[in-house]
Amino acid sequence: MIRHALIDNLRLQVLNHEPYLDDSERKILAAREYRSQLRSEQYIYGRLLLKLLLSDYLGVDVRSLSIRSASSGLPELYIRDAHVSYISVSLSHDRDQLFVAVGVRCGCAVDIQLLHGIHWPSVIRAMGWSHHLNTWTSMDRDPAFYPALSLSARCGLLWTGFEAWMKLTECRFSPSTFAWTHIKLVSYEPASSSFIYKLNLAPRCPYYDAHILLMFRHNVCYAVSTI
Repeated sequence: MIRHALIDNLRLQVLNHEPYLDDSERKILAAREYRSQLRSEQYIYGRLLLKLLLSDYLGVDVRSLSIRSASSGLPELYIRDAHVSYISVSLSHDRDQLFVAVGVRCGCAVDIQLLHGIHWPSVIRAMGWSHHLNTWTSMDRDPAFYPALSLSARCGLLWTGFEAWMKLTECRFSPSTFAWTHIKLVSYEPASSSFIYKLNLAPRCPYYDAHILLMFRHNVCYAVSTI
């Protein structure tokens, strides 16, 4: 289950966030001492999105839910102060964009990345991925229906896949161990100009059996990783 939103839209829907944060969440927010209002809003509204998603799925009052931080720093779900281990939660933000997901009886991690304002060739060189960047394949269909992605789009998608994988592994491995065999287009929706890709990890990569889906839409890259 996934959900995406813009912070400006959420501001219109939630004028008072206090009823949606419990004492533990408020303490975590205060301890982080964010210097910008946007960072605080990312924290608040990201958790609100998760709670709305979970409230609908579980059929419980949104105020009974709490999104706290594990020792690793990753979010985890509590219902009435009891940790729910069979549900994993993940959230990501970039500027005014929020992206969250819930995994039931599976590990789940997400990432979102806007393309603008980043010199992607420098990022790819720094990560040591330059010679692997062209390991993409596409579906066996008329290429006219699948416009080629720009270099920035391909770099951004790869980065979000890496970030989602890092969250899924709780950052227990070095970034240099991240390796893939290919990235394949699995669907394209002309109406929304959305590309959906699957990133296949190499057998030598930790958690290589993880499923990683990537989406590119309107210069924003998304990744969802599950295992």
